[in-house]
Amino acid sequence: MIAGIKSKLALARAPLVEVVWFDAASHARVDKLSFDLSSLLVESHTFGKIVAENSRVLVVATHMNNSDGLDFIAIPKGWVKIIKSEE
Repeated sequence: MIAGIKSKLALARAPLVEVVWFDAASHARVDKLSFDLSSLLVESHTFGKIVAENSRVLVVATHMNNSDGLDFIAIPKGWVKIIKSEE
């Protein structure tokens, strides 16, 4: 088990959440750069359970079971727009 990951019982009780966050994006063949630089980011939606976090990073499990363990994404908290409970 990864250090800091919540126990299986805590994961079972954790609510399903939607994390809306802004991701970096690559752009090609740009003729003019927008003055609103934040418009260059991509709004992303991740659904899962929060399994760990600290002051800088939110870890969301998107798949978990007893044989494979966890699949997760680590999102910088500064990139997070909102966290919505889905339950």
